[in-house]
Amino acid sequence: MHLPSELPPELRHHPFTVAEARAAGLSRRRTRARDLATPCHGVRAPVPAPDSLLERLRALTAVTGAVVSHLSAAVLWGFPLPLALMNSALVHLTRDSGRRAVRYKSVVGPQQSLEPDEIVAGAWVRCTSPLRTWFDLAGMLSLDDLVIADDFLVRRRDPLTTLDAMDEFLAGKRGRTGYRRALRARSLIRANTDSPKESELRLLLVRHGLPEPGINVPLLDETGGGSKTRISPMRAKRSQSSTTADITPTPPSAAVTFSGMKPHGMQGGGWSS
Repeated sequence: MHLPSELPPELRHHPFTVAEARAAGLSRRRTRARDLATPCHGVRAPVPAPDSLLERLRALTAVTGAVVSHLSAAVLWGFPLPLALMNSALVHLTRDSGRRAVRYKSVVGPQQSLEPDEIVAGAWVRCTSPLRTWFDLAGMLSLDDLVIADDFLVRRRDPLTTLDAMDEFLAGKRGRTGYRRALRARSLIRANTDSPKESELRLLLVRHGLPEPGINVPLLDETGGGSKTRISPMRAKRSQSSTTADITPTPPSAAVTFSGMKPHGMQGGGWSS
């Protein structure tokens, strides 16, 4: 059996377009060989190619030049999402309003204008920023799920943005689709949480008329001193005469899951390949 010729080094480890293959000297027959998969029209990938969302997005963005957005961007950033949405087979890719929408099977291709600081260039794909991704979800998630996603952005450890950056971002979206819902969610955000379950429980308690829990409240003794040991982050706030003070810790520096980029409003962080 005739074995396909070896691929050029620049094409061996990632998806590439047919145009890139031709430019590298590959014939049409070589691009149809069995050692290459076709993740989407116009794209080839070495076999076996990892069957992951990132690999699908790499293939689709390679041929379309689109920006990963909405639910697909939320998954890449690690947003807590309802299980049904996190496992959705649909891919969301955005193109500028003046360009042709993306037309592929199982791809939702909205057209919308994105500001330069709303696009983050990672090692393999371009993706909407954490704040822009959250704003785009305003029309797709329930209010509670939107608040949980928002709490995630300003969580205690490795936050992706700050409340000040969020307020500045929303001020520039006044009148846009989803603005009112996003603004409502902003009023329910509590920074410095440790998990989506904390946000979920807090919203549940408040909805049923119970006191809103404090977030990571330090335990103090009768003299006003105390250890650094924190009580349960979901314990309700006490009155001012109580020995438990409501102190909000300073957020640490950001550290994002993708290498080489700085999310809007933070210094540091990055996307990893």
